[in-house]
Amino acid sequence: MKALFFGGCLLTTKTVAKDKRFINVLLSRNAELKIDLARYASFSLVEEIFLSHLSIEFPDSVVFLIRPFPFCILTKLLPRIPKIGGGVEVKVHPGLFSKEKTEWFLENDKLIVEMDWNPNGTKRSLTHSMNLFLGRIFGLDKWAINYVKQKLLLLHQLCIQKNIRFIVMGPPAVSNDKQERKLLINLNRELMSCFEKEKINYVNLFSADFPESLLGPDKVHYSDNGHFQLAKKIEEKIITPPFAEVQK
Repeated sequence: MKALFFGGCLLTTKTVAKDKRFINVLLSRNAELKIDLARYASFSLVEEIFLSHLSIEFPDSVVFLIRPFPFCILTKLLPRIPKIGGGVEVKVHPGLFSKEKTEWFLENDKLIVEMDWNPNGTKRSLTHSMNLFLGRIFGLDKWAINYVKQKLLLLHQLCIQKNIRFIVMGPPAVSNDKQERKLLINLNRELMSCFEKEKINYVNLFSADFPESLLGPDKVHYSDNGHFQLAKKIEEKIITPPFAEVQK
């Protein structure tokens, strides 16, 4: 059995020991499971990354972990993005003047991979919070939610075509920034509603199964116990009984 995981720092985090990461917990509990990792830093690139992995081998399952940073930048009135030609630049959100069928800064985001661009995942500034707040004032949070939703629905259709099980892990219930948390709560609610209708497997990380106590000191990344709980929840989705029970 093979699974492809889409995510970011959670896949290779250094906030917990390597053997405590949920990926390695899954492997230790399920000897026949093989895992491939795919990292994304922009929702505009997920289809391209997905297809590049499918060109190698079809997995049995795809597990997509929603990252807070790539989502939150989609809600900012004045996002900072990689600059063509080098460096970073500030642009006006493309959805400010056209709410429908607008693409993100695709060509700029392609530079993320080349630059290995990964802004700090835990520190938050007043400017960051204000930018998120202004985005909400102009309705850009709704634009961002719809954008992410359409990207994930597209991946779901690609998985259906290849007979691949598609699972979405909702955003983590981070609590280091009030504006960010509000945005993630709204995203989580909208995705739960949409995916229930589409019959897409969705794991709600704002549920009672994932209390704030499972987060580490930075209030962003999961602790050892948080990773173990993630592993168990994912196991329920990708491992068919009684195999999972035998391995416990």
